[in-house]
Amino acid sequence: MLPLKWKIFRIMTYLHMTCTSILAAVAIIGVLQTGIRFFTLENILALLAVMCVPLVLLSNSSINLVLLERYYPDRLPGKVLVRFSNTLFVLSTVVVLLMLAATASVFVNLFGAESRSRYSTFSTLYALSLATITLTGCYIVWCQISLRKTIRRNHDATINNFLAGDEL
Repeated sequence: MLPLKWKIFRIMTYLHMTCTSILAAVAIIGVLQTGIRFFTLENILALLAVMCVPLVLLSNSSINLVLLERYYPDRLPGKVLVRFSNTLFVLSTVVVLLMLAATASVFVNLFGAESRSRYSTFSTLYALSLATITLTGCYIVWCQISLRKTIRRNHDATINNFLAGDEL
């Protein structure tokens, strides 16, 4: 049975994955509908961001769920999974920090005093989805550190208990 903290973590991870998938689908459909007419550096970077950012966030969330479901409370993951998880953790942290800055910018532009009537309901929903992804991403990155420490600590305690019982 999982403690409440990890149940909340799992729910937030699923919420994060759902919002990221929906927002990525909307962004990709938007890119496909408008099409890229000019292959400039800005267009190529924007297209890479639309494709890579959701992939990094979804992969990190998936790895966290694997760690929680298969390795919690006291099984250590293999070296390949740890390396992959560490890489995704770093990338996800960078993406979440960039999204935090982007979310703040979007909210300032969207809900500023002079620009309140220019934007549609869709823009507001898009901004709220972006905020949800960012906030759940911050929570996931924060809890991911705790999850790794808990798994390591529980594994060490299990090994020490086993060895202490063997000495008697």
